Amino acid sequence: MIDNLQALTADQQTEARFFEKFFDSDEWKATETELKQQLELEKERCILATSWEDNRIATGRLLAYSSVLNWPSTKQAYFEMQAMEKTQAAKEFEVDVALDFE
Repeated sequence: MIDNLQALTADQQTEARFFEKFFDSDEWKATETELKQQLELEKERCILATSWEDNRIATGRLLAYSSVLNWPSTKQAYFEMQAMEKTQAAKEFEVDVALDFE
């Protein structure tokens, strides 16, 4: 899931491993399948809505299902960003320390 897991704090590593295991589980895969089916249903409801209100309700549901389906990539991006920030901060600290000794 995350390329630079060791750059994260222990708590972040635990959380990242939890989500990695969760998104790999049969339960998530079943949920994902159901969400994809609901997503297609709401797309159809958006297209076939006979009123603005029905279209807005279907659109809201569509966005909600889509958002949940994006959780794995959203979580991965979050942890990768955290790792990158920590790695960058460590590199900047090394440069600052090296400059102090010159």
